Amino acid sequence: MNKLLPIIAATLLAGGCSADAFGQSKLNMQGRALLEKYQSQRAERIRTLGTKAVEAEASPREGAIVMLNDGATADCLRQKGFEVQSDLGSIVTVNVPLDSVDILIDMPEVKSVSLGGKKRLMMNNARSASKVDEAHQEINFGGTTANYDGSGVVVGLMDSGLEPNHVNFLNADGSSRVKRVWAYDAYSSTPDTYESESEIKNFTTDDRTETHGTHVAGIMAGSYNRSGKYYTSSSATNGNIPFYGVATGADIAISCGDLSDDNIIDGVSRIVDYAEEQGQPVTVNLSLGCNYGPHDGSDAFSQALDQLARRSVICIAAGNEGEDNITLEKQFSSSSDQLRTFVYFNKDYGISGIDGLLDIWGSDSTPLTVTFSAYRTSTKALTTLATFNGSKSMTISRSTNSSAISSGSMEVSSGIDPNNGRFNVYAYCSTLKFASGYRLVITVSGKAGQSVNLYFEGNSEFCANPSGPGNSPLSGYSEGSPDQSINDMACGDNVIAVGAYVTSDSWYTPDGEMGYQSGSGFTKGAIAPYSSYGTRFQGDALPHVCAPGSAIISSYSRYYVNYCDSYYGYDDYGTSDAMSATAANGSDTDYWGEMDGTSMATPFMTGVVALWLQADPSLTTDNIKDIISRSSIKDSYTNGSRWGAGKVDAAEGLRTILADLASLGAAESALTSGNVDIRIDANTLVITAPGASTLTAGVYALNGVMAAQAQGNGDMLTLPTSGLAKGVYVVRVASPTGCVSKKIIL
Repeated sequence: MNKLLPIIAATLLAGGCSADAFGQSKLNMQGRALLEKYQSQRAERIRTLGTKAVEAEASPREGAIVMLNDGATADCLRQKGFEVQSDLGSIVTVNVPLDSVDILIDMPEVKSVSLGGKKRLMMNNARSASKVDEAHQEINFGGTTANYDGSGVVVGLMDSGLEPNHVNFLNADGSSRVKRVWAYDAYSSTPDTYESESEIKNFTTDDRTETHGTHVAGIMAGSYNRSGKYYTSSSATNGNIPFYGVATGADIAISCGDLSDDNIIDGVSRIVDYAEEQGQPVTVNLSLGCNYGPHDGSDAFSQALDQLARRSVICIAAGNEGEDNITLEKQFSSSSDQLRTFVYFNKDYGISGIDGLLDIWGSDSTPLTVTFSAYRTSTKALTTLATFNGSKSMTISRSTNSSAISSGSMEVSSGIDPNNGRFNVYAYCSTLKFASGYRLVITVSGKAGQSVNLYFEGNSEFCANPSGPGNSPLSGYSEGSPDQSINDMACGDNVIAVGAYVTSDSWYTPDGEMGYQSGSGFTKGAIAPYSSYGTRFQGDALPHVCAPGSAIISSYSRYYVNYCDSYYGYDDYGTSDAMSATAANGSDTDYWGEMDGTSMATPFMTGVVALWLQADPSLTTDNIKDIISRSSIKDSYTNGSRWGAGKVDAAEGLRTILADLASLGAAESALTSGNVDIRIDANTLVITAPGASTLTAGVYALNGVMAAQAQGNGDMLTLPTSGLAKGVYVVRVASPTGCVSKKIIL
């Protein structure tokens, strides 16, 4: 048991603690707030149960992403007894007891620790609109016709509510296209692994109350287009079910279950490792996200994804907050300038108070002054609850701060973020409810030229009136905006952010009724109103591209359907109303249904990437971004930064790739006076250049790091490849007459 805990508890009893007092400068603000809550609750239990009883309890565990200093390895963590999940070199995920976090952050090998991260799910005319049907049928280039379905490519996803044995993921002979399943829960540091076809057949689902993952996987790679019953009019239609996905020939690898940051990184890592073991290119879908975070790609989670994206192509949902006033930004003109706003909770969520995460970021290391106040509507007076202008952690509640608070609490931590050097105030609101006639106000000030960004993740918005958004603004108060609502996960350097546009605004349900998109602004061809957008801290606009995301019909988990029938006791979510199609699969019945969101647009893009990787397995994320910029559809709707490059065009992207491959071959031939042949023969790279007097060769990973090299006299050179990991490399060969580069797959 950690000896520091009684000291921590005593400090909390005195009314808060300084994070730096416990060496937590390496710890992210979210982690500090989580520890503040844990330690506060523990102190209360010590008061009521006694120290001995509480110390006998097992400490709760959390996943953490650890960034190591140069030269350090994961072995230093193992030697301290920490359970290592993923080892990405300088970034490691671990499962750690909360009462051992101080041991972790005190290690000299540790640069930073990110604790407590959790991501949420982001919610066939679509195929036609994005030219996927054309890619499936034929692409004619240079007199050669070929079709593309993602064959030879691994498509993966981390999600929840997955049914891998849905008929949508089976071959025509009944064999599974799902090659791996890793199922995570919140109580174990390692997933349950399913490798053989029989093991996968015996897997049901990670979550019978959810179908998000099954729907997403169906869009990305569902292939069932054979007989069944579906609805396109007021009566049932029997025929080939048209609701298949994009990469219909790809192999599928699934990580599912608990969506903590460490599990997501570990799940993606396992997918990428599997693809490399098979010698196949890989693209991974993450229809997940959050609004909190620095939005600059510096956090440990984004850095880990960046490393994995150097070995794969990762597509991430832009977010579904394109209509929500959940962001604010301001640059201060002087030290007396300030930003002031109300935090207004949306009663439509069915929660009686502010529930969620409030994240405030300065542009540099200079501490902002952030004050939380209670505003009394009858007098317009402000009562200060707490002020943060340095490193501090505390709990704001009725008992510790003000009778203006009715119930609930807010755990707040502030300090300099260890990964980017920016000042950060992070607050976790746990159903924070104010007494009648009171509202929460945030006031921020800083130095001249300094800027601040506010983000809210949860049930509340920023507004300029205590009565909520849209009311007449009070003088000196700012209204929130969706302008910076882009998913923080999508702000990494090496990922593809995907927005959504409308290809359909209605669908038929099995009972013959027409379903419609709720709300206004759903115009076919236009951006989906919910599609998030914004700029990274660095100033570049996101998303990169948009794909169909509105009224998309895809596979549903049968376990979810049956759960809805039994739990709700009526059919609005179950077998009668929510499903758009059924197909006989032996003794089973499979279902399809409608969903919309950037969660649906992203697997469209992931599937398209798989088609492109089939054409050229060596494509990197940067290559994909370039192809997107050159091939996407631009029409009368695609104006403004919300679109990125425009609407994805699968077929034109393929033609662009094939043209690039043809020009590359021509360029390679022109670089030397003689032909250079680069081939792999029995784990040996054989290079020949007739007439060359000397040859030098280097083998480079896609991140530019040299993996092997050789040189010699004469026109032939060999280089062993048995010591190299499977994957895509670039071989560069130089001779006195010139040089040539070629991508290879080991």
